[in-house]
Amino acid sequence: MFEPDFYLSLLNNEFETLLTTTDIVVEHPRISQRLKEHFKNNPMPNNRKFKHLPPALYFSKNVGNLENQLSDSDFERFQKAFDALNALID
Repeated sequence: MFEPDFYLSLLNNEFETLLTTTDIVVEHPRISQRLKEHFKNNPMPNNRKFKHLPPALYFSKNVGNLENQLSDSDFERFQKAFDALNALID
């Protein structure tokens, strides 16, 4: 749900990598799937495995410092998701 550059910043901070969008050559609409494929051929340091939960936890622990880095598109995607969830509850 995040812009690829922002998601990579979460990943880089959590996994101590230095990836940019130009490093990820796999074509897929979801950045998490592109990263999964990328790390099959380019293992992470210390042979860590890519999982989407650690960047999400990094975001939740640091949201106060990261909030100003979110794009309008990020906010719009989250708003749509929460609107859809609220519609299910109502």
